[in-house]
Amino acid sequence: MLKALFGSSKDDPYNQALDHFRRLRSLPNSDPAYAANLTTIVRLCQLAIRQRPADGDAHILLANAFLLLALAFPFSEVYPYALSRAAAAIYQWKHVPMHSKERAIGDSIFRGVNDQLASERPQWMGPAPPTDLRALHFQFYQSALDPASLDTLSRLIADSE
Repeated sequence: MLKALFGSSKDDPYNQALDHFRRLRSLPNSDPAYAANLTTIVRLCQLAIRQRPADGDAHILLANAFLLLALAFPFSEVYPYALSRAAAAIYQWKHVPMHSKERAIGDSIFRGVNDQLASERPQWMGPAPPTDLRALHFQFYQSALDPASLDTLSRLIADSE
């Protein structure tokens, strides 16, 4: 009952992810620490969602981290990889009943992901993910939550730097 009244502990993976997210404000997205913080946020949100699958705020932050990674690497394979997982996570939040304190932020992330999916990308910018949110959710939601996906993401980031 007390946890419901006062929230999670400081050591909770979601709260740790929020701490890392706050650190992003002081980093330019070209700094390697920016991508490192975002991948840490992804890992911590994955842990939080495994502990509480209906944690809407963890889904929002996970989608946000993936979206920011896509935007930080628009000319590489990171872009479609991260954007497809951002779409999957935010679709889950939008269409499955979850507890969220940050609904306005979630709606903003949902619009941002939709905007990215709807924008045309010249071929020279690299591959674009499919545009159907439902299909992306079906294809990539489990991958967005899978800790092994961080290995692939880290390799893609390293290859693009």
